[in-house]
Order: sequence, then structure tokens, then C-alpha cells
Amino acid sequence: QARRSVLPASWYSDPVTMKSVGAAVVLCVLVVAQATNDVQSVTPVQKVVQLLEGMLAKGKEEKHGEQVQFAAFKQFCDDTSVEKKRAIEEAAGTIDMLKADIAKYT
Repeated sequence: QARRSVLPASWYSDPVTMKSVGAAVVLCVLVVAQATNDVQSVTPVQKVVQLLEGMLAKGKEEKHGEQVQFAAFKQFCDDTSVEKKRAIEEAAGTIDMLKADIAKYT
């Protein structure tokens, strides 16, 4: 079986046509290369910069979240500390009163 060509046989024998086809192929390759280059216009350095900027934004967001969480925990600790100090003072007063009662009844 003979292989069928997409191009007519006369194109293969005419040097001008072959040059035109060759030029068209080269032009297509250049257009595809340029299109690929346009898509990949981000250089590796720019990509690294983009990644670092993303990390910076993420770090700032996490820092803010941790600051909010710490502020809530600090408020809890301060409130608890005040309550415990008041409870200790009340207990100390009660202890003193009970010691006086013990001394009175002994």
C-alpha cells in the first residue's frame, strides 16, 4: 500500500512551494514559541518573590490571629488572678476570725 500524502505531488517537486511551506512551518513554530513565552512570562525570580510575598501575608495573618488569641488568654489570666487574690483575702479574714474564736473558746 502506498502512503497517501496530505500535500499534492506537485508541491514536492516545486522548490518555491517547498520554501514557502518551510517558511510557513518556521513561522508557525515561532508563533507557538512566542505564545508559550507569553504564557511563561513569569521568571523564576519573580515566582520566588511571589511565593515570599504570599508567605509574608500568611505570616501576618497568623500573627494577628495569635495576638487575638493571646489577648483573650491574658484577659482570662488577669481575671482569674483578681478572683484568686480576693478569695485568698477572704479566706485569710475567715482564718483570722476562726483563730480568734478558737482562742476565745479555749
